[in-house]
This record gives sequence, C-alpha cells and structure tokens, in this order.
Amino acid sequence: MVVTLNQADLQEARRLNEIVEAMHYTEVWKVYGLSEKGRWREDENIVQNSPIIRFTPAHPEQLDKICSDAFFAPEQGVLFDLGDTYSSKALIEYLGSLGYGLDQVNAIFMTHLHTDHFGKPELFTHLGQRIPVYSSPEEISSYQSQPLNALEVCFRWQGVRHSDDTNVARQGLLVRNSNKYNGQLVGLKDVDTITGLKVREMRIDDLSDGPLPEGELGYITFPNHHSSCDTVYVLGKYLFIGDVLAEKSGPLGNTDNEEYAVNAREIGSRLINRQLLGLGFKIIPGHDKKYYSDKIITLSGELSEYAPS
Repeated sequence: MVVTLNQADLQEARRLNEIVEAMHYTEVWKVYGLSEKGRWREDENIVQNSPIIRFTPAHPEQLDKICSDAFFAPEQGVLFDLGDTYSSKALIEYLGSLGYGLDQVNAIFMTHLHTDHFGKPELFTHLGQRIPVYSSPEEISSYQSQPLNALEVCFRWQGVRHSDDTNVARQGLLVRNSNKYNGQLVGLKDVDTITGLKVREMRIDDLSDGPLPEGELGYITFPNHHSSCDTVYVLGKYLFIGDVLAEKSGPLGNTDNEEYAVNAREIGSRLINRQLLGLGFKIIPGHDKKYYSDKIITLSGELSEYAPS
C-alpha cells in the first residue's frame, strides 16, 4: 500500500522532526568501549583503545524511543547500523569528538532497514560522495517495494503506537522515497571486497569453524524479520546480531514468522549452551539488554556483559 501525503503534511512532519531532533540532540548517545575482559565500559581510555565502539541510546525510557545501538570498528573504518532517524546527526558529532571524521568511515553495514536502525544515511558523506550502505539484496528489494516497512517517525515521542499501515501514515509517519538511496544502498551479494574486507555469505553452521580470519567479513541473512530480513555480521570474533534474540523486535512489533524464529532459536541455543562463547565469539546485540528475554540474560551471563546496564 502506498499512502500519499500532501505538501502541508510533509512540511509539518519536517518541522516536527527538526523540533524533536533539536530537543534531544545533546544527550542522544552513551559511548562504550570493550575492556580487556570484554566488558562494556564508558572509561575514555578504554573507548579510545577499543576495537569496537558502542553507541547506545542515553535516555530511551524518557523519550519513549525505539532506537538501536550503533557500532564503529575504527581499524576497519566501518559502522554497523546508525540508530534511528533523529540520532544520525549526533552520531557523526560523537564520532568526531573521538577523533573520527567521516573521511575515516569507509562503509556502513545495516542489519536491516527498519527506522530504528536505518538512521539518516544521506548525512554520511565525504567530499560530496555518499558513504556506501550495504545490506542484503532481499532487504533492499523489500524496502523498495514496501517503503512503509521503513518509516520516518514524526510523532514517536507523543505516544503513537503502530497499529496498521493506514493509521501509521495518518498519524504523521513519512513514507520514505524508495528511490532516495539509489546509488548509496548496495547489495552484499554484488561485491566481493569492501574497504579491504573480503566479504562472504555464511550459514549458521559455519560459525562452528570459529571467528573469521583478519581481513574477512561474513554475513548470515535471516529471512522474514517482519516482511523484510535481518542480517547477522561476523567481523573476526565479533558477532553483530541485530534484532536476533530480541523479544521487542522493531517499531512494528514482533510479527516475525516461524522461519525467522527457527533461525533465532538456533543462534540462541548455541549461545545458551556456550558453543559460540567457547569458540571465542563476542556476542554484540543490537539493542539494550531490556529488549532480550530473561531466559537469555539469565542462562548466559556473558550476554549481559555485552549489553550496557
């Protein structure tokens, strides 16, 4: 379904976007680095020397905010997810405060294109060129054919909940232009090497081989995360799991079908029985630990170490 909004609707939505972004711009993120023991810490020295820098929403309980975490790997110069629509501008500023300009961001990898992960890719430019954004071809195709699955939120802070597509559009949610990111959005299967990383598609069973060698990036596509996909990325020993294992799954609610759930349970079982941890993987969820079930948190104390309190 395509919903047409008139010019007045669009102008009002943009005006509200700017107001909300300005209100919450200064305290959007908390910044964490990985300590030598693999714990997330806010200590500046740990952050500066961390192989992965984590940006997690600072006040989600106050903002009623659905926003993913974002991750930056300084050595490779790559980002994993961007947070939500209002957070990208601040993410760029926070990176700059740590000494990383956009000239040091070579690529962005999206677990999926829901609005709480997709941010504003158009802000990530260098020398007039947009930094490429990579996702699974299936996810890009879903985004282009069903733009209502990637919504720009205007009234999230006013308590609006997502019931159905028509109400969502009428309550002030902008439908993204499905052609807006042509040339910036690139399918993972269309490339062999990205910013010096050899890219390869993997299966869940491939994780049994342990962490990937330096210079490789793997990805596992999970079909049917709502009506799109979810992608798990493997960078060395770091496993970025996006919404996988999350009970609260995206702005449209947890409507994943059985195929996605089966894959998620497989990852969960390998985590719970310590197989992944025993192989040396570091599990990096896409959201704060409150999004995950008590069972996962309780049975795997290691996971709680990778979700900031």
